[in-house]
Amino acid sequence: MGLAMVDAIRAVREETRSSVDMRVGIHTGSVLAGVMGQRQHAYDVYSKDTKLANAMESGGIPGRVHISETTYACLNGEFEVVPGNGELRNSEIKASSIKTYIIESVIKPYPEGTLDADRSRLSVQNEQHALSYRRGSQRPSGHNGVGVHGEAEFDDRLLQALIAREGATIKGKANYATLSFLDPVLETQFCALRDKLGPALISANCLVVILSCIAHGILWQLNIGTGVAYAAAVTITFLISCLAWAGVKSKAFHPSLVKFVQWTETVPSLRLVWLSSIILIAAVPEIADRLACTTSSDHACDPPVFYLHLITFLLLGVTILVQLRHLHKVLMMTLLITVHCLLTTLHQQLVFDSFDLDVISDSFRNSFPTKYASCVMLVVILFALFWLNRYTEVTSRLLFVWKKESDAQKEQVGELRRKNEELVYNILPRHVAKHFLGRNFTENEVRNAIAQHSAVQSICAILGFDLMNFSL
Repeated sequence: MGLAMVDAIRAVREETRSSVDMRVGIHTGSVLAGVMGQRQHAYDVYSKDTKLANAMESGGIPGRVHISETTYACLNGEFEVVPGNGELRNSEIKASSIKTYIIESVIKPYPEGTLDADRSRLSVQNEQHALSYRRGSQRPSGHNGVGVHGEAEFDDRLLQALIAREGATIKGKANYATLSFLDPVLETQFCALRDKLGPALISANCLVVILSCIAHGILWQLNIGTGVAYAAAVTITFLISCLAWAGVKSKAFHPSLVKFVQWTETVPSLRLVWLSSIILIAAVPEIADRLACTTSSDHACDPPVFYLHLITFLLLGVTILVQLRHLHKVLMMTLLITVHCLLTTLHQQLVFDSFDLDVISDSFRNSFPTKYASCVMLVVILFALFWLNRYTEVTSRLLFVWKKESDAQKEQVGELRRKNEELVYNILPRHVAKHFLGRNFTENEVRNAIAQHSAVQSICAILGFDLMNFSL
């Protein structure tokens, strides 16, 4: 604690460019603590050792920690010291005939193995309580008598924090058009995230290809070209799905393959190629079938509106790939819709006109043909999916920012806890710190402990300090 105080004053002196400094003196002995005074009550400690601690401070050196030989005997070799020669600077130290030392450096900064076992035990029990609460069981009553009041207060604070974040946006943190973070480091970290549901979503696209092939075979006759295209698409998408699962089910695949797949999932460019190839491969059988069907007589492709259903499923397959950015999805969906509209209005014009003559009424056919209606419907679907994908990515990025902020706050809390424990270790003996900080006490236990130990003479370290060259 004394070393930390000296370091803090040194930082203030460097920041303010002033001559302020601090002497710290420490002596260990017996004290009598109590409340003194009849009109103005004051709590203080009194003893000869207290006066000697003040002398240790007065006879110290600016910017150093000055300790007595009794304090040095309690350090157990955890600090490197040099002779302090306090008797040359203070008459009371000289009259007491004690040796003094100056702390030179820290040999053993933090004691290990004191609260670690109890802390791990408490963390496991807290996780068990939280798990039982999430499963819908009765609210846990706390550890060692800590009631539901503290946990209810925590739940209220958590709820208030979530309500405060309701309606939060990434404005000021990301570009409005591309949704890229303005901080390049943050953008790199977000792009390197691996999605746990990625293999399942890729398998869903493989399932779309398989079901499209089955539906195609039920409605129409598969020619050789379309059959080969569907067989190749099913095989390739299935293999890609298996590779995607290798990054999750690592025990079932070769380690080198697992490492390669996990690496590709963290590289944005490779991930874009990886996922785009799945959609393009899934679209090849439909394009091949449409190229082979120019009229309704030479190839069984009636009703042609089935192509509209196929392209819609492909668009949904693109949407569920949350690993892709919304701009990449829009470009891919625009490409698919453009190819569909060109094939519908140019290459398969006669097929759709024949469908209109057989199915659609004359009044509606003359006003809005099916080949144009399908293109308009796909454009509407494109705009709807665009806003859905954009909202999904905004939510994902917002959750990422919240997680980063939560991790930063957790690190700050951990650092504060470490400093507090360091302070406690420097003030209290290890067995006392373990007794009082290694478990949660109830209010009655704390009250009884205070009643039992109040106004009791004890042995303690007395620290005195003085600020020099300080003025407001």
